[in-house]
Amino acid sequence: RLDVARTPLHPDVLVIHAAGLRADAATTEALANDLDFDPADMARWVNAFSQGTDAERSARCALDGDLVRDLAAPPGPLALPVRLGERGWRTVLIDDGGVLAAQMGSAFARVAVVGAPESAAAALAASWTADLGPVFAFVHLSLGEEPLHSDTTEAYVLRERYRLRLRRIREVVRAVARAARSPRPQLVVLLGANGMQLGEHPVDTELPWDERVRVPFLIGLRNAGGLPTGQLPALVQGADLAPTILDLLDLRSSDERAGDGRDRAGISLEPFLHGWTRSPVHEELVVFGVGHVAVRTLDWKLIAAVDHRLRLSEEGGRLFALAE
Repeated sequence: RLDVARTPLHPDVLVIHAAGLRADAATTEALANDLDFDPADMARWVNAFSQGTDAERSARCALDGDLVRDLAAPPGPLALPVRLGERGWRTVLIDDGGVLAAQMGSAFARVAVVGAPESAAAALAASWTADLGPVFAFVHLSLGEEPLHSDTTEAYVLRERYRLRLRRIREVVRAVARAARSPRPQLVVLLGANGMQLGEHPVDTELPWDERVRVPFLIGLRNAGGLPTGQLPALVQGADLAPTILDLLDLRSSDERAGDGRDRAGISLEPFLHGWTRSPVHEELVVFGVGHVAVRTLDWKLIAAVDHRLRLSEEGGRLFALAE
């Protein structure tokens, strides 16, 4: 390791992946408190994007560290449950819908499908046996992917519905975080699975507008030190999660690290956290919507139609200048 003062090598790892959590849903202080952290002990990327409007695809991309086009494909060797399971972590998946569990539950040692997100904390507590070694738990909260705009696009109605939805999301996140508390070192991540539109685009509501894919991305280390904190402005995505965690735990070879952004879409954020590099993480991101794909930079966004295999159609796309 380049620096012996870095994070511990065998912490428990908890990832809470919550659908409907917009980037502007709550302040860093509020979300850190939900995770039972002092806000000063967390890092937050303020330009973070989920990999799409579909929570399950976003989860697969985050776990695999890549753009996953075929959701039926098995996870690769660098997927978090695969690599961590090989290296001694007890891997746990909590899924409130069952779709993600059906897709890649076989990669986890223990899987619990719960009927409601409010049951996720109890399922995690029953699975969290840290005395048997480090635990990796991925808690996927799809909340049924319940739309807010099924019968209206009135912004004031949607905002009130979202206020109630957000309260529910945050209550579940708080309960899950409490269920995982232990005296062991813990790496804790909160990542939005997708956002929620509140009337900003009453037409084409399922397109990958920023309101649907810009999400919170926070990471903190409990009962240990060595993880930098603060607000980070870089353009990052859900697929960066897997390589980042593996590098914080020193579980990738130099050849595997060299493939970031080339062999796979995800790029480890560890060098940017520690300040070992100042270059942009990504110049552009690719995110998926229903029948569409978007390419996003800090300055512009292109949304184009795709077919059922996620190949670009011949219809062309629409380019938006984000400064306007």
